[in-house]
Amino acid sequence: KPAIVVLPFESRGAAQDSYFGDGVTEELIGSLGRFSDLLVLSWSAVAPYKTQSVPVMQLSSDLGADYVVTGSIQRSDANIRINVQLTDASNGLLIWSERYDEQLTDLFEVQDRLVRQVVAALAVRVTLQEETRIASKPTESLTAYDLVLKGRDLLRQVVRDSNNDARALF
Repeated sequence: KPAIVVLPFESRGAAQDSYFGDGVTEELIGSLGRFSDLLVLSWSAVAPYKTQSVPVMQLSSDLGADYVVTGSIQRSDANIRINVQLTDASNGLLIWSERYDEQLTDLFEVQDRLVRQVVAALAVRVTLQEETRIASKPTESLTAYDLVLKGRDLLRQVVRDSNNDARALF
């Protein structure tokens, strides 16, 4: 399973607004943690990095992360902007980035909506990246590859017996 670390979001506004960045970070960690195909580092693992500037690739060795999520938050009177980036920790390459702008009506509603949007985008990007990574590794056993292909074919039939047969092949 790929390991992902969400670093504390940087507040680009007033110092007293850092609580919102911490809240978004914690919500992202919790929401990503619900995906069974991802390993997500806890808040306590990333909190020390709130005050440190660490190269993304160092996080791969420090924390065992495959992917790093970084971000920043800016607030003006009635608006909020969140910038989010997803980086491959092994090589430092940016995989995805997005900017979200929202009107600040209800703080928790805005936070929930932003977290849902970011989590959905991150889950898709990490899944695509992992599928690409897996596909680029040549198989060492053509017999095993043949069994996987047969198993996938059986899974498409959506029948209990076929599902059991596919499990046996896998």
